[in-house]
Amino acid sequence: MSALLRRLKRLETIIKNNRDTKNKKPLEEISLDMLLPKAGKSIFALARIAMLRSLEIHCGSPPLIDHSPTDKETTIALTEISQGKVVLKNNNDCQSI
Repeated sequence: MSALLRRLKRLETIIKNNRDTKNKKPLEEISLDMLLPKAGKSIFALARIAMLRSLEIHCGSPPLIDHSPTDKETTIALTEISQGKVVLKNNNDCQSI
């Protein structure tokens, strides 16, 4: 198993275990099976989309979804990808809808 796949599996587990401290509700469960089709079934494209979007959010771009203040940029980016709000354009650049 590649290191990237192990990291994505670990991130998937972290997201499932992440709790919203305000409402004590679990964060939306995001599985790798939900995310891969959004990235053209490429784990590397998924990692790139998530990295680019989380950097945009970190640099001040507003999130496209409602989120808890305790959510990290990567979690927000993966949720946006799973909801189809961020897609991969033909030239492999990340685009927010």
